[in-house]
Amino acid sequence: MKSENKFLMFLKKNAFYLVLGFCILAVALSITLVLTLGNKPETPADSGEQKPPVVNPDDPKDDEDDGNEPDVPDVPTVEEVVFIMPVNGTITQHYSEDPVFNGTLGIYTAHKAMDIAAAEGSEVYAVYDGVVESVTSNYLDGTTIVIDHGNGLKSIYNSLEDGDGVNVGQTVKKGDVIANVSATYLEEFSDGAHLHFSVEENGVLINPLTYLELEEK
Repeated sequence: MKSENKFLMFLKKNAFYLVLGFCILAVALSITLVLTLGNKPETPADSGEQKPPVVNPDDPKDDEDDGNEPDVPDVPTVEEVVFIMPVNGTITQHYSEDPVFNGTLGIYTAHKAMDIAAAEGSEVYAVYDGVVESVTSNYLDGTTIVIDHGNGLKSIYNSLEDGDGVNVGQTVKKGDVIANVSATYLEEFSDGAHLHFSVEENGVLINPLTYLELEEK
């Protein structure tokens, strides 16, 4: 009984210190747990973040469109413009910015066109796809057809028969028959029946050989 009384008296005298000790121990345990959990490395599942996919440049599957990559527009291909001969015949006079002799007028003058001799009535072809811009007729030039090929490029067919051919606004394809050759271009009447063919680029007459496909230019 005396020992029990001594123990109780010890507890009463030291109760404050015992409670304080338990509190300190509890705080120490809490700090230890916090530090231990705080140093735990996060996994993708813990963090809520997903790792980006690894792209292997050598893997063809990575090149497939998964819907997450922006579409790259295709680069349009530019078709080379190549004219065909507008009539089956013989070139008698090439384009020249230097004066050449005009037998009909008896003078020297620049010849910014190509003359192609052919029998009257020979078929004249559209040299390239385009839209008929104009069909005109007058006493000196006969009938003239202008075809617009786009991007400032036009082909001009002069010394044609006045007849039912193409109409303004009509779409033509390369090789379509648009008219027939005549000898109505009076400025070159002494040269006989031929096609007076010229090419215009951005409002300037240029050498038809720039676009005309010939075996020998």
